[in-house]
Amino acid sequence: MAQWGQVTGGREWLRRLHRSHSPAPGPYSICLHRADAFTVSYAEVEVELAGTFEATGVVMRYMSGSPCSRSNQQVWTLERTGSRATES
Repeated sequence: MAQWGQVTGGREWLRRLHRSHSPAPGPYSICLHRADAFTVSYAEVEVELAGTFEATGVVMRYMSGSPCSRSNQQVWTLERTGSRATES
């Protein structure tokens, strides 16, 4: 992970990690390519927050194919409706 300059990061860092072929393209890289198995898709789920643990919506991004192929992305967005449940 140090090759990207940080241990953790945001969405772009995570995408680079899943597209990576370190140490080399093959059975030991995160983006897997071998004769009998390979990475078939990549998905992200992002929870949008308005405050501490108060979700306002959810976004899911799905990409078919290997992450390194940069295939078309499908996006679904769910917005929160209604009020927050309270305890009596």
